[in-house]
Amino acid sequence: YELLTKAIDLREAAGETGDRSWYEFRAQSAIDNKMDDKIMPALLGWVKAFPEPKTYNLSIELVKQRQGNLDNNTLIDFGRLMWTAGAMQSANNYLEYADAALDRGMPNEAEIVLKEGIAKQLLDGSKQNIKEFVQLAASKNAESKAGLAALEKDAKTSPRLALVVADTHANLKQYDKAVTWYKTLLGNAVIDQDTVNLRLAFALKNLGDAAGARAALANVKAGPRAVIAKFMNLVIGDPA
Repeated sequence: YELLTKAIDLREAAGETGDRSWYEFRAQSAIDNKMDDKIMPALLGWVKAFPEPKTYNLSIELVKQRQGNLDNNTLIDFGRLMWTAGAMQSANNYLEYADAALDRGMPNEAEIVLKEGIAKQLLDGSKQNIKEFVQLAASKNAESKAGLAALEKDAKTSPRLALVVADTHANLKQYDKAVTWYKTLLGNAVIDQDTVNLRLAFALKNLGDAAGARAALANVKAGPRAVIAKFMNLVIGDPA
């Protein structure tokens, strides 16, 4: 690990990129030798040097495996990261994201994800289970849209419902409205602030506000979402 890091640092100091294998072997060495404090830097260095869908996919999957069993609320955020990075590479990537989104009341995302998986021929749209999955997402999507106005009224006095409203707007790609609702929750002790800031960052990024997204990501402090935030910073890119 140390020798590869030295070689990479020397090459990057000269304004060049090290050999691809150096980054791969360094990350694998950190994982194999349980060098917990060096795994994320190695993976992030690899992605930064080779910001390609495959590299993002492998790095994010390695991180997810190390997190253990993740609930659907967290899997949505990992799914959004994969999607934003253009790193959806397998049927499981699509199905996991869609299933988590549908379970947590974000059927529009589920429908979009499933249809892209079918379009890319990673999911077989002729299979009955996939057809039923798409139909269920479409049905739930219609219900979600129909109930949003009433939900917004109740959310004015309930932070938990306000998060649902913000998530629903993000799910419908109404990012300007999502940002407004997420911002009402900043600093609210009832709601997990890492969740709010990470999802605010995704919405701001989708509105083209890279600086705002980076500022929100800086406030994601712990757990799996802090890992997602580090990858998202690379997806957004360095400030001009």
